[in-house]
Amino acid sequence: MSLTTKGLLLVITGLIVGCFLLALDRFDAERSADRLRVELEQVHRQHAVALAQAQSRYTERETVAQEALDEYRKEVVVPRPVPSGERLRGAIAAAGDRDREAAAAECAGAADRAALYRDLLDEADQLLGEGENLAAELAGAAEQHASEVRLLKRRAVSDRSL
Repeated sequence: MSLTTKGLLLVITGLIVGCFLLALDRFDAERSADRLRVELEQVHRQHAVALAQAQSRYTERETVAQEALDEYRKEVVVPRPVPSGERLRGAIAAAGDRDREAAAAECAGAADRAALYRDLLDEADQLLGEGENLAAELAGAAEQHASEVRLLKRRAVSDRSL
């Protein structure tokens, strides 16, 4: 075998090895892109599930808050007149001995209604706070998901460029 034939064989072998390496790199890049695509789909599914759960919790809490508010409004819209302190004192003094029990019951009823209204307002405030916290949590989850998607997109672009 002459020197030029050996050189030619070496060049051809180098080309074959080079083509093989290029094909192998292309295969690895495609496999990486497929893997990233699968990961991205998994992240999308996880985010969709988390979003659905958060929306469900928010809807449940919103429903409970609306029911409490409706109940409160029923009590507020059709309230029995709550006597003022001065009127109560006058009623007790005027009733004398015979109506003291009725006046005491009226006072107790007014105090009970006031306590109920206060409790309903506290519960409505608490539910409103929970709703705001849930909305903030949902916004944080959405931002985290967006960050993850951006990161996976950058990885995909980087792998494609390799």
